[in-house]
Amino acid sequence: MERVMGTAGLGAIFLTGQSDKRSCSLIPAQEQTAEALRKLGLDVYPLNFPYQEQMAPYQKVPIIRASIANLHMYLQSRQEEFASKHRPQFCERISQHTFTLVLAGSCGLEIINNLCLSDEIKKKLHIFAYGPVARKQPDISCTLVQGRRDWLSKYFFSQVDLIVDCGHMDYLQSPEVLRVLKETALHLQEEINTPAPKGGVSTQNALLLPRSQQNIRVNQE
Repeated sequence: MERVMGTAGLGAIFLTGQSDKRSCSLIPAQEQTAEALRKLGLDVYPLNFPYQEQMAPYQKVPIIRASIANLHMYLQSRQEEFASKHRPQFCERISQHTFTLVLAGSCGLEIINNLCLSDEIKKKLHIFAYGPVARKQPDISCTLVQGRRDWLSKYFFSQVDLIVDCGHMDYLQSPEVLRVLKETALHLQEEINTPAPKGGVSTQNALLLPRSQQNIRVNQE
């Protein structure tokens, strides 16, 4: 059974393809991003998808090998048994928080689609998708960030919320990406701590609007 409600405020979790099948460790750029979010008070889960402990520590892998592994994960996620195998781990990781910011890199957005999450779980998520690679945008509150030189993501998405000056491999080194990510996290924290009116609105993409125009509400049922 999917666990829905937590008590620990705003959490964050990475969800990307698995470049090294031997490891779920965060890469250095993810570790740095996680530390920046922790300084804002977020509880960031220390492993990447599929969140299996007791695996090998991080080791840099050749780009060709990493690309093949990510392609395999993308295709594997479209198999019928993928959701039943991996959805429980994802739901278990986010169940400890009232709301979770999902950092979905590259095919992480496709993985989210293929986990076939319940509506109750979806209402507890905001996806920050950098370099999104997916057949469609999920019906979840979502911010799509795309690099000007990211031709892979451009193949899948012609319209996004924010365009930044980077390629497919260097989003987390971009100061602009980090700035918007931190602003997103702070806004979600503010919303969690502000009682939502009855029938409060959860508006996709509102996080990128000027604060005077923002109307996003996290669901606190």
